[in-house]
Amino acid sequence: KQYGALLSFVHALPGGNRSYSFLNGPGADKMLKRQDLDPSLLAEADVLHVSSIILAGANPSRTTQLAVLREAKNLGKLVTYDLNYRPAFFENKDEARMSILLSVPYADIIKGTEEEINMLYGLDLDASAERLFSAGISLVVVTRGANGSILYGKDYKIELDAGDAEPLDTTAAGDCFFGSLIASLLAQTPSLSLDRESVERAALLARAAAAISITRWGGMQAMPYLREITQE
Repeated sequence: KQYGALLSFVHALPGGNRSYSFLNGPGADKMLKRQDLDPSLLAEADVLHVSSIILAGANPSRTTQLAVLREAKNLGKLVTYDLNYRPAFFENKDEARMSILLSVPYADIIKGTEEEINMLYGLDLDASAERLFSAGISLVVVTRGANGSILYGKDYKIELDAGDAEPLDTTAAGDCFFGSLIASLLAQTPSLSLDRESVERAALLARAAAAISITRWGGMQAMPYLREITQE
């Protein structure tokens, strides 16, 4: 049996927006086994980042992700989780919701669009954040495109606008924001702090990074260097 790779196609739309389509056959990403992963990578890591895409479809990849999440939790690693819901990968929304929720108990910081966060429990953002805190999440990050972002801590709510950058291509802007946020939080102190001041400072840097990324074409190649962000 032949296995290939997941192919993603990004369609540019007016105003910097985009839509996605996927060729998602029996790819190698569905066949990941725990023994395929070097144990030292997790032991040496500061952060384990996962998304929901690998949870769609059959094992072994789903079981592998959950096993690695348990190991990360036992090792005291920071776990970040991008919901990254793609309808084409799941049978229906209920199946997606149940699959996505499997990883929630292991995560510390979760990121999603407004629609993705609301889908988890069928609640509005504020109520969804409360449910996620009850499940063990410490920080909820909501990316809202042109409407900016909302960050929920257990005792605060931070709302940021998107800034005034003119978008050329918004592909991976949310990923840029989230990655920059986590990197900034880790760089602030020897031990991670998710108090309001620390999170707001990191979010402002992340917003600057995302604002630069949307003025360039593409996903990976649009990501700015730290020196570019701090010059803004």
